[in-house]
Amino acid sequence: MKTIRVKIRDNYLEVSAPVGTSEKYIRDLIYENEEDLYARLSSYVPYFDLREDGYVYIFGKKYQIVVRDIKKKQCAIHGDSIYVYTSYIENALSIYLSQILYEYLKKRTSEYLPLFNRPMPRIQIKQYKGRWGQLL
Repeated sequence: MKTIRVKIRDNYLEVSAPVGTSEKYIRDLIYENEEDLYARLSSYVPYFDLREDGYVYIFGKKYQIVVRDIKKKQCAIHGDSIYVYTSYIENALSIYLSQILYEYLKKRTSEYLPLFNRPMPRIQIKQYKGRWGQLL
C-alpha cells in the first residue's frame, strides 16, 4: 500500500497506512482534515441496526425490524416493517435477504438474456469475509 486511507466504518475512523508511516504524520493528516471528517462522521447513517425495533434498508427503503419469536428462521415484509420470527435476527435476516437478492438478480438477468442469446447462468449468493482479489 502506498497511500493512506481514512474510512468511516460503523461510526468510527479506520486508518490504513503503509508500514513505517509515523503516528505523528497520521495524526497531522487527521487534524488537517478534521472539519471534513467530522462532517462525514456526524452525517453517517448505517444501513442496518440488527436488533428488535432496529431497522434495515432493502433496495433503498427503510424497514423497521419487529421480532415475533415463534422459533422459525423466517421473515416477512408487511408495510414498512419486516417481521422476524426468531430471536436470531441476524441469521434469519441474512437468509431472507439472500432470497430477495437471488430473486431480484434472477429477474433482472432474465430480462437481458434474450439480447445475448445465452442460457440462464447459475446464481449463487455467498457472504465473503475478505476483500475481492485479496489472497488469504
